Amino acid sequence: MFLFKSVRSPAILSLSALASCARAPSVAPLPAFPAGAPYVIYASDGSAIYRTDTRVGSDTVLALLERDAVAAAASPDGSVLALGYSAKDSARLITVELQTGAQATIHTAPRGYIYTLAWSPDGNALAAGFHTVRRRGGRSVPERGDIVVWSRGGPVRRMGCSVSKVVYRWVGNGGVVVGDGWNHYLVDPRNCRTLATVRGEGKRDVSFSPDGERFLYFASRRVRDPRNRRAVTATELRVARVRGGEDLRVIGDGYDPQRARWSPDGTKVLFDVASPEQPGVRHVALFDLESRRVQFFPSRTAQGTPSDTDPHWSPDGDRIVHDRFYGTSGEKVVRSLETDPSAVRVAPVTLLRGDAKELGKTWGWSTSRHVVVVLENSIRIVDVDGGANYTLPVGREVLYVWVSY
Repeated sequence: MFLFKSVRSPAILSLSALASCARAPSVAPLPAFPAGAPYVIYASDGSAIYRTDTRVGSDTVLALLERDAVAAAASPDGSVLALGYSAKDSARLITVELQTGAQATIHTAPRGYIYTLAWSPDGNALAAGFHTVRRRGGRSVPERGDIVVWSRGGPVRRMGCSVSKVVYRWVGNGGVVVGDGWNHYLVDPRNCRTLATVRGEGKRDVSFSPDGERFLYFASRRVRDPRNRRAVTATELRVARVRGGEDLRVIGDGYDPQRARWSPDGTKVLFDVASPEQPGVRHVALFDLESRRVQFFPSRTAQGTPSDTDPHWSPDGDRIVHDRFYGTSGEKVVRSLETDPSAVRVAPVTLLRGDAKELGKTWGWSTSRHVVVVLENSIRIVDVDGGANYTLPVGREVLYVWVSY
């Protein structure tokens, strides 16, 4: 997502070559550590991008950074990772073969540009937006930049957009969702012809369904609190059709919906809500597009009703992982959401347990059996099916985790 240039030949960048580009903050890869775990972790600490191969016990620097904004997107088949970043001398878009670690630079731009990335559903093409940023109307918006498309194994070309600089998603109906920092546009990737427009005013956290036909968003409105008649701000979760004709209110008012995520098949939306009866308690909730029903899934435990937040779908859509809090204690649990009342209930499985402040942030699922958790000073990979867990003792932002089996 940066100035269009011709494709450069593949290159594996050594640490010494990268370090010679500019006087960068010192970075220190981890010393050798025990080998054998089946993971390759791509992460950043704001000054560099690291590749940690737990199979052989190595930790190497892929790039030194001029700014900490790094875009990462894995191909649908999990074979290639695209990374867009701003180095000391230029901004770069590279691909990494996940099996071998081999790298190729496919696009460059002047230093300071920010990338956004999206693979086509078949994995044959990558859309890349690149832009600088300026403050306008109290918000950061794209300024200079462009959008390009790389055909896997082929050339890079301009998509043809004149206004949009940001790529959000390549959807199943053949369109690409792009934007100008204010509005979202569903466009034809061949020429950036606009197929539909989603106005950004009054919407936040816009997210498009996998098939590109719908999008969800949060909206705020002023309502009166029935307890004291004071005007307060209420959050609504809404689902709308991209091409217009429907804008459905899913839930709002006192439920304060947050952290909404589409199911992998695009038929459901997962989120968490406040309990109207129990102040400070939240529950996992599910919206089904076909039935247009919202179901709540409060946890019942021996300690009472805990607060459940931040649910994440597994890649196959069969399970979720979420945080569970009891006062100052917390857990990360995996569970299935049984929407059929007659189905056999499966007890949630606790993955991690400890002080609520030290539970860490769920990055997501790397496979349908591995959950990645980021803590202040470590990265933890948990096998939800009972295999050995792994902890990398360093505080970094996870970009991607590849599992070699």
